[in-house]
Formats: sequence, C-alpha cells, structure tokens
Amino acid sequence: MGHSAPALVLATLCFVGPAAARDNCNIAYDFDQGALRLGKVKPVVRKTFFEPDNVNEPNVYVIGGDELVIGEQDGTYVCALYVNRKGVETMGWLKAADIEVSPVGDVPFKQWLGKWTAGEWHNIEIKRSKTPGWIDFVGEAAWAASEEAAQNGGLHEGGIGADAPIVNGVVGYSVKDWTSSEYVPYDEKAAERYMCAARLKVLSRRYLMVEDNRNCGGANVSSTGFYVRAK
Repeated sequence: MGHSAPALVLATLCFVGPAAARDNCNIAYDFDQGALRLGKVKPVVRKTFFEPDNVNEPNVYVIGGDELVIGEQDGTYVCALYVNRKGVETMGWLKAADIEVSPVGDVPFKQWLGKWTAGEWHNIEIKRSKTPGWIDFVGEAAWAASEEAAQNGGLHEGGIGADAPIVNGVVGYSVKDWTSSEYVPYDEKAAERYMCAARLKVLSRRYLMVEDNRNCGGANVSSTGFYVRAK
C-alpha cells in the first residue's frame, strides 16, 4: 500500500465538505492501446492523499518523488496506482495538480533484467536469453484462501516462464502443450484449450505489467499484476 499516516503518527487528514462522487478507479492492463501513463508526485508536494472512498485504509498517501501508474482522469483527479517495495499496491484517486504525468515509452533492454515482485507469493526473475533480443524469464505465483489454509496444505501454486522475444515492447507467449518448451506467440484463444498464455511489458525502471489468462497454475492462481523491481 501507499504510506499510511496513522502508522507513522502523522496528522489526520481533514475534510472540508463532502467529496464529489467518482466512479471506481481501475487501471486496465493495456498492452497496445496507449491508455496507461506514468506519473510522479511533484517534488514540492510533501504528501498527497488517496481519496478515502477508494482505498482500504484511511489517510493513505504518496510523497514527493513517488512513481505511479496513471489511468483515466476525472475532473481534477487522476486514477493512480502505487506499488511499494514489498509489492503491495494501492489504487485510487489523487489530485491531478500534484502529479507530473508522462507517456509510457520504449525502455532499454537492460531494464527488463532482474527480479520483480508483486508481493510475497508473486515473483518473477528475468534474465538475458542466449538468443539476441530475447529474454529468459521464470515467474512463481501462489494463492490460498487464508494464511491458515496455506500452512495446512491449501496453497495453490503456478507460474509463467519462457524464452521469448520482445516485440514492440511486449513479451508474449502461449503454451503449445505441457510437454513442449517450444516458443509459441501469445494467443488469446489459448484459454479455450486450457493452456497458459501471458504477456509482460516493462513500463519504467520501477514497474513491470503482467497479465495471464488464469490457466497458468492451480485454482485461483494468477501471475497478473503490477510488479516492482525487487531490492
């Protein structure tokens, strides 16, 4: 999540009148339409708070220099996603005036490489492939109904992985069959064959976007999410 005022014993946010009603903030996994943008909290902004109706805890904020993924704008607010160093995300509405917004551009090959996390049970490592311009990656994902269930054999596991090319800034692949390691391009219809398919895109040095078709592991297991570079 973002920074939390109560946890740091900071001043409580004061409200002057009711906030205008807004639709739910939702960041889509957009790989080719250009709907996503990058954002950074302006350095002069000490902290800017997420609207409380859109986050799970009150008084959650980001600070000057924090990097964001930006979706739509609604009046004077933007839909923003922040992922902390542990891979925990906060999504909600922030004041547009506090955010510097820029387009998602091409990233150098080396920014793909390294370890990425979207939380304890979602991790991906990307290495340089032996084939020029390709990456070799392995991702692990898991799901459990609760911590207790995970400790008592109820942990469902899965993941994604391939040796694949970067095409127009996106890596995509599908599983041909479970006995083959042959590279197969991303196929939206793979789910109809109960086969795994996934796409990855590095948005910036900080953020990696991943979406799979929910056929890449056990029940409820998915690698879909916004990952940050693991420290």
